[in-house]
Amino acid sequence: MGSVLTILQALLGGKRGVMSWSGWQATVAGAGGTAAAMPMLGQLPLLAGCGCFSRSNYFVAEALGSPLNRHFVFDDRDQFERDYKDTIPSRLLDDVVAQCEQEQRRRLNADAMSKFRRESIAELYKPLHGDALLYKTDARFHDVVVAASPPPLEDGMVTTEHRISQLLRCDGLQEHVPGNIYTLPLLTPEQCALIHQELAHFATQAPAILKGRVNSMNRNGLLLDEVGFTESLVNKLVRDLRPVCGLLFGPEFETLDHHRAFTVWYGPGRDTKLAKHFDNAEVTINVNLHLSEDAKGGEVDFFGPRHSRVASCTPRFRFRQAVGQAVLHLGSEMHCALPQAKGERHNLVIWMRSSTYRTDHGCPMCGGPWHLEQSTTTGRSR
Repeated sequence: MGSVLTILQALLGGKRGVMSWSGWQATVAGAGGTAAAMPMLGQLPLLAGCGCFSRSNYFVAEALGSPLNRHFVFDDRDQFERDYKDTIPSRLLDDVVAQCEQEQRRRLNADAMSKFRRESIAELYKPLHGDALLYKTDARFHDVVVAASPPPLEDGMVTTEHRISQLLRCDGLQEHVPGNIYTLPLLTPEQCALIHQELAHFATQAPAILKGRVNSMNRNGLLLDEVGFTESLVNKLVRDLRPVCGLLFGPEFETLDHHRAFTVWYGPGRDTKLAKHFDNAEVTINVNLHLSEDAKGGEVDFFGPRHSRVASCTPRFRFRQAVGQAVLHLGSEMHCALPQAKGERHNLVIWMRSSTYRTDHGCPMCGGPWHLEQSTTTGRSR
């Protein structure tokens, strides 16, 4: 523990430049090599937050080998036993509580650990492709962005309905559920391969302590802000998608101003499926980066908005994976990832968020009032 704490204090205190990447691996390995070994540092507020982050939506997939796939509210063991003693078998209780306590520690440490990982990676990691990871979108996506851009002032008589009609005529953009779900070509296969290779290289080279968990449901993936993809890729995608979202989903959705970007990796030895859920996002973009040659399964089913009569047990749309192809949908849309029956797939996901929308409509996770918190670490959010 002492050696990891010494490294953390040095990095957060600015005493850097004294250790190599391989030295990092050796030292972390000697201290246990896991984020669980890190001390409690307390929570630093993020740019955008809600109090429900610390206690709500704790996901437990299974306990003692028994599937649960449930979200819980968790303050402490006493509260948990009072609220759930009648719905969880007593033999599973200790394991479920232990998983919730581990997730609670992760959330309380989220900001400090994120800062720690970003600074460590920026100093110590040498990218596989260097400057090769430029912003290269599919030419058809460029046409979509152009079609969604505001018309010149002299064309002020162009109606929103006409602009939407023109947008939906773009090659590759398909409307599956009006105002809710669309698919479109996003990245070139070459760009997808570069991103996949870079992240796979990082995943094999970096010690476990530098791989932040992307959310409480996915175990396998990377946070793109921490790995250094924010300015080179994510911000540019969100910038280009704003006017598209404003036309397809409504003008309120053109106010997207922050995000959480990460990857999810499914296959042997990794997650193979994902239970039904909705996202902590106003709009989500999900693009496939990699499919192994033998890949089968892994489709994403959509069921309708949460708390809506439209939502059902029967999917109203199924997204089939194809490299570079993306699904764009409202974050409130209930969806699940079907089992990866064979092979593997790697996807990039961006939860796009709007401070304006949340101020007007409340937190999408709990429905309560949402407010800005001044960040001491990062402009990104959970």
